[in-house]
Order: sequence, then structure tokens, then C-alpha cells
Amino acid sequence: MPRRWLGCVPRWGLMGLAMFCAAESMWLLSIAWVAAQQPAGTGYLPPLSMDARYEDKKVVRDLMTSYRRVISNATALDDPTRQVVQEYFQEYLIKSLTRPENFGNWQIERARWSSDLARSQGRSPQLHDFLADLLFRQMQPLVEQNHHPIIRVNAMLTIADLNRQERGSGVTIATPWEATLPYMRAQVQNPDQIDAVRIAALSGILRHVESYWVLNTQPAEDLVNGLTAEMLALVNDPPPASRSADVHAWIQARALDILGSLAGWKPQPSMFQAMQKILVDSKAPIWLRVRAAYALSRVRYGDLADADKLDWPAAASGLAGLLADACRQEYDWLEREREKLRTASSAGVPGVPGVPGEPGLAGGGAMGVPPPPGEPGLAGGGAVGLPPPPGEMDAGGGIGFPASGMGGMMPYGPFGSASLLGGLPKYKVDGARRRLLYELACIKAALDGPAPDAEVKGIKPLAGNHPAAGPVLQSIEKALADVEKAVTAKEPDVEAMLKTLRSRSQELEQLRPQNQAQPADSGNDSDVPSDIPPAVPGAGN
Repeated sequence: MPRRWLGCVPRWGLMGLAMFCAAESMWLLSIAWVAAQQPAGTGYLPPLSMDARYEDKKVVRDLMTSYRRVISNATALDDPTRQVVQEYFQEYLIKSLTRPENFGNWQIERARWSSDLARSQGRSPQLHDFLADLLFRQMQPLVEQNHHPIIRVNAMLTIADLNRQERGSGVTIATPWEATLPYMRAQVQNPDQIDAVRIAALSGILRHVESYWVLNTQPAEDLVNGLTAEMLALVNDPPPASRSADVHAWIQARALDILGSLAGWKPQPSMFQAMQKILVDSKAPIWLRVRAAYALSRVRYGDLADADKLDWPAAASGLAGLLADACRQEYDWLEREREKLRTASSAGVPGVPGVPGEPGLAGGGAMGVPPPPGEPGLAGGGAVGLPPPPGEMDAGGGIGFPASGMGGMMPYGPFGSASLLGGLPKYKVDGARRRLLYELACIKAALDGPAPDAEVKGIKPLAGNHPAAGPVLQSIEKALADVEKAVTAKEPDVEAMLKTLRSRSQELEQLRPQNQAQPADSGNDSDVPSDIPPAVPGAGN
């Protein structure tokens, strides 16, 4: 593994669940939630028209059999092979996926396409390229036209997944298809594109950028400069009036991920300033601010012009304020949840733990925890909230989701008094612990670098020697150690954990930047802290 790659990509195994692990189905549900935030249009296009003969199941079955035979046996791209593949995709499958009753099949088909591409490349590289090009061309109109958001997002995810070289047959690292990168960049910049597709495109761009690290290949300077300018605009510019604050934060998070990757190749002061701006923004959700902290860990400060002249005291105090807010958020939320439970129990509300003779709440689904979101990630892999770079897990996929706080659905399940920890349901305590571990890992990375043996060492080598920043970093490190010890205890003592969160938050509060206000307590009654985006509609709270 190249040392330069280690300089910017974390060791996923050490990050564990605290960093980010989510199923792709949750990513699609998350994107569906983003799509729901889009302004109402004039109505979606109807499904693509399909020849009536494909209503005959036998005709479809015969076509599918012919296509499967081609994928399994073809060693050359002759005319009969080309005709079968074109008919299967152009005339039948893609058109059928635009029907509402088939929306749920997109994820299954995308997985099959990835498998088919890998199998075809082993037997016939020409067939692989033909199929990849066919998918690329067929998906573009679905991305750009006013189809239902589920169609548009899945079409963009398909494009983002395409590879020039698939993993397998002795190839351990997939190479993203370079032709798709300019298209994804154009869709991010397209003012008429919906944000759900824009986020999916940003995930694909990130996969391309991360692949340079895995392949240990220097990206072209004009590519780095162009992407840097585009991502800086997404992070720094205010959102358009039609975009919600939550969706804008998702877009900023992915842009920060990309900037972090680029900052290892060609660090620029403007990158550091953009990351620092989000880090200290007390109005931004904490999950976004910790993404900025992680992006700071990937900057190659040794190559950054005038790095010793950066405002290191501000960076150190910004991290202190972030850690204070993270501790305070979880403390406040757990105390509110405990008080609500006490009130309900004392009132004898049926189904509440602590009320004798009641079976407990029935269960449903709940928001998970911040991943990381990003999301070691989904197929194709990533950093904190990043898709893992090619070569990790399944490099053929590689689409993560935005740092949304949307982890997997956690079943509540039936619980009674035995499920309580310190007067709280255990699943709520565990959720707070996982969120904190994710946040602590990002802040620690900003201090020390993304991995213990990475060439990039975070801000500490420079900021630690600064007379004003050094003592602040020491206070942060002590607080990190204390909170981590309380949170990772095998048998958690909720009272001790709450005491630690409260005291460390109060101590760190004194180190907050002078011009940074403490976030207001929202008093939100939801099942997760208020800065985590709302649950996917229909998924349960």
C-alpha cells in the first residue's frame, strides 16, 4: 500500500462502527428523503413507452435467457451479441424500470449490472466497454429529464458506478471510468438539476478522486484546480432559496470530503479556510462540523504555502468548541429523554418501561447514528462518511451517502425495565455512545492525522508548537481521553458518563473562539439529537 495513499486514507478497520457503516438500501432511502425536499414541479414524465410484446412473460423470459447466455459465454463483440444486449437494455429493462411498480427493482438491477460488467470484462473487454457505454448513454436522459427522483438518482448512481477496469481476475483495484467524471461535474453545476441527483453525482466524483490515492497516480493539475474551485463554491456559497438547510449541509459535507482528498495532492490556504469556516460555525449541524474536522486531517501541511502563518489558535479553539458542543448535545438529549420517560412512567402511561404489568413499547425503526455519512461505507468503500476508495471492499460500487446522521435502521424491539440503563432505554444510550465515538474519531484525526502511520500528521505538529494553540490542544486531548473512556466502558455507567460529558463540555466552553456563540438548545423531542436530519418518511421514528 503506497505511503502517499496512507497519508490521506484512514485505516477503516480501526475506525469501526463509530466511523460509518450503512447498507445501500439506507442510502437510497436517504436520497429519497432529499428528493422529497425538492420544490414541486409541473409533474413527472410518464414511464417510457415499451413495445406491447414485452407484456408477454414468455417473451421477456426468452430475452433474459439470451442476455444471460451472452454475459456468461460471449468472448467477442459480434453483431448478434450486440443486438441481444441492446434489445435487453434499450427496449425492455430500462424502460420497465421507469414504471412506478418497478421502482423497487433499481437497486437489484444495479447490482446485477455491476456483476455483469465484471464477468464480461473477464471474457470480452470489448463487450464490457460496449455494455458500460450503453448504460452511460441510456442513463443520461433519465438523469436530465423530469422523471421521478427515484429514477433520476438511480440513473446517476449507475453512471457513478461505471468502471474502466473492473475488480476481479487478478485485479484488486477497480478503476472508475474517466468518461463519467466530466458528466458528473456538469450535473453538479447544472442549475436545473435536482439536489438528490447532485448529491449522488458528488459521491461519484469523490470515488474518482479517491481512486487516485489507491492507484498512487498523480491527478492532472487542471483537474485538481477545477474541482477545488467547484467544491469551494459549494462549501462557501449560501444555498439557493429553494434548498433546505439540511440538504445544503449534505452537499457541503460531500464537498468537504472531496476537498479533503484534493488537499493531500495540492493543499491550498483556501481549502483550510473553508474547512475552518464550517468547523467553527455553531449554527451548522455537528455531524457536518466533524466532517470538516476530518477533512482538516487530510491536508498535507508540509506542502501548504505559509502553513506556519495560519491562524492555529483559531483552529485549536474551533476544535475545542466542537468537542464541547458534541458533549453538550448528547448530555442534553439523554437528560431530556430520561425526564420524558420519568414523566410518562409516573403518570402510568401504558407501554412505558417502569410501569408494572405493561409489556413495553412495540418497536419500529429509528434513526441510526452518524456514520460515516456518509459511509468503511458501502460497496466501493470510504473514509468518515466517504465511499471507501476503490480497492476497499467492492471497488465496483463505491457510492456512499451524505453525512446525514442516517445510519441503519435500529429496531427498538420490545423492551421492559430490564432494558434500562440509568433510567434510559439501552438503545438510546448506545446511540449516543456511537455518535460520540464518531465525533471523537474525527476530532482526533484533525489533531493527529487520519491514521497512526500516515504521512499526514494533522494540525498538531504545527499548532502544538504555537504558544497560544499548544495548551488548547493539550486540553482537547485530555478531554478526548476522558470522554472516550466513559463512552467505551464495557458496562457503561450512565451517571458517570453524563457527569463526564457535562464537566468536559463546561471546561472546553472556556476555550471556544471568542466570536463563536454556543448553539441554542432546541429542546427537540425527536428520538435523535436535533441536528440529525429527520427520519426518512415512512421509516419510523
